[in-house]
Amino acid sequence: MLHLPTETRGRLALYKLIDETPEGWSITALGREALKIEPQPAGRKENPEKPSERSPQGKRRYGKKPRNTSWIG
Repeated sequence: MLHLPTETRGRLALYKLIDETPEGWSITALGREALKIEPQPAGRKENPEKPSERSPQGKRRYGKKPRNTSWIG
């Protein structure tokens, strides 16, 4: 039987990791599989100072953006 906060039980039940039985909440087969999977460490970025991909120079441009106004009279 599991003793978890209501919010946690709701989230686990949503993903079918636990199930409510007459005896209380119990872990499902899918939940047991999820517990066996080892979390992978987050990928490490090689260069945290990577320039922005939005502008070709990698620097921010402050000020007004150029607008195409050729359609105005």
